[in-house]
Amino acid sequence: HGLATIAMCEAFGLTQDPNLRRYAQMGVNYIVYAQHNEGGWRYGPKQAGDTSVVGWQVMALKSAQMAGLDVPDVTMKKAISYLEKVCDQTNEGYGYTGPGSTPTLSAVGLLCRQYLQSWGPKNPRMQKGILNVRGTPPQLGNMYYTYYATQVMHHFGGQEWDDWNAKMRDILVNGQDKTTGPLRGSWSAGGGHVSGRLMQTSLCLCTLEVYYRHLPLYFRASDEMAKE
Repeated sequence: HGLATIAMCEAFGLTQDPNLRRYAQMGVNYIVYAQHNEGGWRYGPKQAGDTSVVGWQVMALKSAQMAGLDVPDVTMKKAISYLEKVCDQTNEGYGYTGPGSTPTLSAVGLLCRQYLQSWGPKNPRMQKGILNVRGTPPQLGNMYYTYYATQVMHHFGGQEWDDWNAKMRDILVNGQDKTTGPLRGSWSAGGGHVSGRLMQTSLCLCTLEVYYRHLPLYFRASDEMAKE
């Protein structure tokens, strides 16, 4: 639902097609309804959250905000409260349902901080948290991580982004199927992501689109980050 709502909100935001507004807003309304009272989301409405599911919902809500749809402030504030609960204050990493610091979930948590609170490269907590991501390079075997980490690094900018981008770009371009058959242009999950070739290809494309796709919808958030 989070992914579908992202697609709907971005479609509306980029086109302003009034026929899409109602459906995009309905998707947002369900996310608002499904939030747990402590700020998270999981696999059913009102369940106590996990950071993986929270990441998709926050991205959907941010897409909705940038598209001009209605998102209650209290929903965003509760999501921030959830992030505090799963943040390891010693290193600004993030865990699954409690404090932790895995690279993948730290990337999710940090992207949420960037979108919810405009944590920029001058924010001390972001500077500390980025260390949980910077030490783990982009990899085709874990595109879920690479997708989130690429967005975090892109918004963080500077030399950290330049170093990350050089590695990420070459790994993804070189890993694309270049055969002449029906799989040409896709990416193999290769025993990595459990969702298979379609999910792998979608994540690779969204990762490579980070240079372009955020500009129309997220430029305001990026401008705010640069000031911090």
